[in-house]
Amino acid sequence: MKQPEKLVRQGEQYLRALTATYGQCWQAACRYDGLDPDAAFVCFSRENPYVPYLGRILQQYQENLQAFGCWGYVGLTISESLRR
Repeated sequence: MKQPEKLVRQGEQYLRALTATYGQCWQAACRYDGLDPDAAFVCFSRENPYVPYLGRILQQYQENLQAFGCWGYVGLTISESLRR
């Protein structure tokens, strides 16, 4: 495997891991406030300890998506996965 391909795969794996982590954190935040995690809109309480983590995970995801997306491969992979 060539070095750029290896880096792209690592980037994709990291983005998938962040997505999974966000999903788990989302579930925990919803459970904490007794909300349906599948709802179209939720409003978390100020006391919810998971809310700051959700913001940090999203920030990490956006930063890494930009970093890995500059090669073009990650964006194509994400677009194709959304079509399924």
